[in-house]
Amino acid sequence: MKQTINKISEIVEFWSGLKRGYNNIENLLYMEQKLSGYSYYLAELLSEFKENYNIAYFWRKINTNKRKNAFIGTGKTAAASECMAIEKTEEELRKEIDAETIAYKAETLLKQVNKILDSMRTRISYLKDELKQTRFERNLPK
Repeated sequence: MKQTINKISEIVEFWSGLKRGYNNIENLLYMEQKLSGYSYYLAELLSEFKENYNIAYFWRKINTNKRKNAFIGTGKTAAASECMAIEKTEEELRKEIDAETIAYKAETLLKQVNKILDSMRTRISYLKDELKQTRFERNLPK
């Protein structure tokens, strides 16, 4: 993941560092192509992170219920058993929260990459229109 994020960061730094009037369409198309590919890799990672989160959530719920039932079996009330089970599954909750945090970070990054891609496409489209207009004007009779 770190390598993908580093590559994305390089392109974002390039994009956000462009000076006004930059018009190298070929370079922008190449950067858009690369960023699109990295967004795919990031989406793959995101799906893995969400799967890990779902697994952590599932195991925490199962272990909490097992502990709750065990406490109920010893004669504790359902409410007390619930509280005790939650305390005893603190580590599972921590793992779930960690997995959820990673998934949210990747999801936020992917959304931002998509916004940058939209911005790139808009700029490329504008430059193409500008180039067509310039070529058209050059071919007009004087």
